Amino acid sequence: MIPGVSRVVNMRKGLQTARHRLAPLVGEALTQVDAEAALADIIELAALDRYQASVGINRAALHVADRARSVGLHDVSLTTFEADGQAHWWDFAAPVAWTPTVARLQTASCGFELDHAVSPFLLATHSASTARGGRTLRLVTESTLRTDDALHDALVLVPSRDWRRTAPVELESLGAAGFATDGNSRQGATGRIELAPESSLFGFSVSPQTMSTLLSLHDVGGSVHVDVQVDRRSRMPIVTAMLPAKVSGAPEVWLIAHLCHPRPSANDNASGVAALIGTADILARQRREMRELALRFVWAPEFCGTAAALHGTVSPGVAFAVNLDMVGQDQATRDSPLCVEVNPAGTSEPLAALADAALAEVFEQTSDAPGRWTRRAPTGTSDHALFATLCPAIALCHGSDPHNHSSADTAEKLSLVELRRAMAATVAISRALAEPAIGAIPRARDARPVSPDELRVPNVRGALAALAGNVRCEVERLAFDEQRYALLFNLLVRSLLGQNSELAATEASRELELKQGDPAVATLVESLRSVGHFGDAR
Repeated sequence: MIPGVSRVVNMRKGLQTARHRLAPLVGEALTQVDAEAALADIIELAALDRYQASVGINRAALHVADRARSVGLHDVSLTTFEADGQAHWWDFAAPVAWTPTVARLQTASCGFELDHAVSPFLLATHSASTARGGRTLRLVTESTLRTDDALHDALVLVPSRDWRRTAPVELESLGAAGFATDGNSRQGATGRIELAPESSLFGFSVSPQTMSTLLSLHDVGGSVHVDVQVDRRSRMPIVTAMLPAKVSGAPEVWLIAHLCHPRPSANDNASGVAALIGTADILARQRREMRELALRFVWAPEFCGTAAALHGTVSPGVAFAVNLDMVGQDQATRDSPLCVEVNPAGTSEPLAALADAALAEVFEQTSDAPGRWTRRAPTGTSDHALFATLCPAIALCHGSDPHNHSSADTAEKLSLVELRRAMAATVAISRALAEPAIGAIPRARDARPVSPDELRVPNVRGALAALAGNVRCEVERLAFDEQRYALLFNLLVRSLLGQNSELAATEASRELELKQGDPAVATLVESLRSVGHFGDAR
């Protein structure tokens, strides 16, 4: 580990000094970044359904690998992993291969048809296949279900007023063939629904207008024909590339962007993938003899792919990590600042202070366009969280996007200005880290190799799955109702608030500004104690 990484720098003096030394780097990068090329990459990626182990994400990986070679990166590698849910990297499981090839819901009576090929996010992730050619189903509403109702031939309609996260599990236990809901709709767009990989259900995420049509069809005794076909042969891809240091065996700066999510997912996270390619294009022009740290670029499925890359890498030590996730949002249409998201307990310093300085300078030099930046408290919801116990790590991101995880996350909503800002900031941060002669951050010669067994990289989803059913449902309810409770669970799982449950609860209340004695804190702590997570577990 790097000595002094937990020491918080004098922010005001440090920010001004770092800004002074970063200013020429930022100015140079702003003249070099090609936001139009980044947007072209985003459009290419947004046309693909990038489920974590699918035909689409493998095509995306091929595109990224080709672009990495074209901009001059070294040692470009596209590695694939078996996607059967069995392989593990720490407690992150491999995804399960899933590519929908057909997903249609139609009725002959009124010419009504829904088609996943036309409507993104229509089919719930991990939906099960029907028999080839599909099947005809009657329509029932969840509010009128009886416990003795045979549902094997029924599509259950769940309007938004009745939707809850546990509905798919409940419907599967009742033997339903599938369901349709507008419960995850966002501003009229269809929203993401994810089923368990082993689910026997298929699900459709629809708009409120479509739900109204289906309810009307139900009222007149109508039926629908559903055809869902799934290919389960794909593997999970990871693309890596390097810009070597002047001396072989140097510590590394990891620059990462997650490659996954259903189409279009332009901001989340085609923007980060494209911005990292654009960043690499500029960094590849810098002289190798200036770099004392190597730069490793990683494009992988979120969490599980990054964990696989980190677990399997043969490297001399990770000194810093910078994650790009949702970096293209247009601040002219929504007040959502570009954020430096940190990890808890000061573990992101001194990198976070450097990122603050870079963004302050970027926004100063692009002040003719609207927008602002801010430091963001940890959420644990993106890949930089995996590095919290290893090295200083941050994310550049937008924290609030009304179109996130919906069919409305399209390329035309993105901002070329914001893409320029994100790329220029990442270039400046990367050069300051890799080229200590710039003098914007302490040297990082003491990074050392860390074996997989030494690291603690826990999986929040895995921890949730380990809880008893009723406990898991209560934790999911709390996390869904209040973002701070979701963050608390993330922090507790990662043991970044301590191994003693009472001290962790106290620290959580302080760091997240939760009231002392909040019963939800006790519920979340006790849920993890019940599976032996803390050192004082019963």
